Amino acid sequence: MFFDRFLRIERELASEAGLRPLKLGVRTGSGGSTASRRDVSFGRGRFSDDLGIDGILVQVGQESGRAFPDAARESGVVYNRPMPTTPRSISLAHLTVLDTTPPELITVAAAAGFRTIGIRLTATPSVGIPPYDVLHEGPMLRETLLRLKDTGVSVLDTEFLRFESEHPIGIPEGFLEVSARLGAKHVLVMSAEPEEARTLERFGELCDRAAQYGLHVGLEFAVYTGVRTLAHAAQVVAKSKRANVSVVVDALHFSRSGGMPADIRTVDPSLFRYAQICDASADMPGPTDTPNLIREARTGRLLPGEGVLPLRELVAALPAGVPLAIEAPCRATADLPAVERAKRAYQALSALLTS
Repeated sequence: MFFDRFLRIERELASEAGLRPLKLGVRTGSGGSTASRRDVSFGRGRFSDDLGIDGILVQVGQESGRAFPDAARESGVVYNRPMPTTPRSISLAHLTVLDTTPPELITVAAAAGFRTIGIRLTATPSVGIPPYDVLHEGPMLRETLLRLKDTGVSVLDTEFLRFESEHPIGIPEGFLEVSARLGAKHVLVMSAEPEEARTLERFGELCDRAAQYGLHVGLEFAVYTGVRTLAHAAQVVAKSKRANVSVVVDALHFSRSGGMPADIRTVDPSLFRYAQICDASADMPGPTDTPNLIREARTGRLLPGEGVLPLRELVAALPAGVPLAIEAPCRATADLPAVERAKRAYQALSALLTS
C-alpha cells in the first residue's frame, strides 16, 4: 500500500535525524467513512496522515513547535536537511531513485538536501514501481502538488518524452499541462527517429505546444539515438528556430559519444539551461553496443568521484549558473533505502562543486 511505502521512508528519515519512534496508532474514520487515520509519533514531534480508500496520502500532520514552509496550512512535514552551500543549483533526477513515486521522490529529495528535482511523470514497471497516474486529476497528482508546497522543493524538469517512428504521438495526454502545474521549467525529450527531418518536425511541434505553457524543451543526445552527439543536438536545436529550446548534456552520454569538455565551448552558451551529472567507469561499451550502453545508462552509472570522467572540467566548461541534476542510478547500491542513495548523491555532487 502507498501508506506503508511512505511510512517506511518516514521511519528512515526519522532514524537518520536521531528521532526515536514512539508509537503507531490506527483509528477508524468518523461518520462511517471507509477512510482511516494513522498517527506516528517521533521523539521531537508527530507525523499523521489521512488515508482514503485508494490508499493515497492526502494530508500530512504537523510537528509541534516548528516553522513550516506554508504557515497557512495547518499541517506539514519538517525535514532535517542541510541548506544548499554549493555555487550552483543542484537537482535530484528521478532516475537516481527511480523506485520512488513522485510524492516519495519529493520527501526523499527534501530530506537529502535537494531543493529541486526532476520528475518522471509515468511509472517504470521494470524497476518494480506499481503504475501510477500523475497525468490526470487524482490523488497522486494532488499529493505531489501538496508535498511540493510543503517542502519548498521545486521542479527543474519533467521526463521523459521520446520520439519513435512507430509511435507518431510522442506527447502523452496531460504531460505538458501537468508539467506546468508542477511548476517545471523544462521538459526533456530524446529522439529515436532515424531521419533528422522527422526529428525536426516533431521537435518543432513539441516546442510550439510547450511554449503555450511557458515551458522550455531540452533535447538530450545519446550515441544510440537519432541525435548522437553534442554537435548534432546543437544543429537540430538551431535548425528548429525556436526560442524555448536547449541542449541537455548528460555526462555519461556525452562521454560515450566521444565528447570532451572543450567541446562545450564550441556551442552557443545560451543553449545550455541545465545539465545532468554522473560518473562512469573506464570499462566503456563500444559505440555500437546499444544493449550495454542502455544498460549502463539505466543501472550502471556512478556517483561523482567514483569513476574516471573529467567532471570538474566539464562543469567548468558549462556556463556559470547552469543548474546541475545528478542522474546516477547504480546497481551496486540499489538495495539501499532511497533516502540513503539520495543523500550520497547530494554529498557527491556537492563535493564535486566545492572541492
